[in-house]
Amino acid sequence: MENKASGLGIAAFVISLIAFVIFCLGVLAATLVALDDPLAPDEAYAFAGVIMFMGCFLSLISGGLGWGAFYKQGSEKTLPIIGLSFSAFIILFFITCLIIGSIS
Repeated sequence: MENKASGLGIAAFVISLIAFVIFCLGVLAATLVALDDPLAPDEAYAFAGVIMFMGCFLSLISGGLGWGAFYKQGSEKTLPIIGLSFSAFIILFFITCLIIGSIS
């Protein structure tokens, strides 16, 4: 029997890529606001934080899908592992940004 890529694994991979792009856009928005005007209103930073949080939330969804696809019998494990890796990276980077933001 052939190992086929499961729909859950493909979904986990695609959603993790979308989450990564959204999260990077949030980081870019926060960086541009900070470089443009260090005394910018809090709403600009809040908007960038919401974008980063959306990326983190999508990362949690893709992590759940990847976890389910990883334990699915008779399916390929490559895409779920990549999706889980991206999701874990995004969540760890989000936590790091929260720690750095609370210190400074």
